Amino acid sequence: MTTAVKPVEMKPEAKVNIQLYDIPMSLIVADPKKNARTVMDPGKIKEISDSMKKVGQLTPCKVEKRGDGKFDLVFGYRRHAAAGQLEMPTLRCEILET
Repeated sequence: MTTAVKPVEMKPEAKVNIQLYDIPMSLIVADPKKNARTVMDPGKIKEISDSMKKVGQLTPCKVEKRGDGKFDLVFGYRRHAAAGQLEMPTLRCEILET
């Protein structure tokens, strides 16, 4: 099991001002009470997981660092659920500063 948070190498031509990290799924806490979606459509999760299986994760999730070394999921609950279905070891995320 992967337990280290690893920075993602960005290509120079990407021209972005954010740092992305591959964060182990075991370190991401997805609190349903913080999810803006009240219903998670299983068909949509399947659609996202099929896409992630085919082309990878195109859009990073956003997380906030907690005091215990884990991360609270802020945006990307469906991507997180899809990654869980695919048993992906990590999820690409931007760590938001709070």
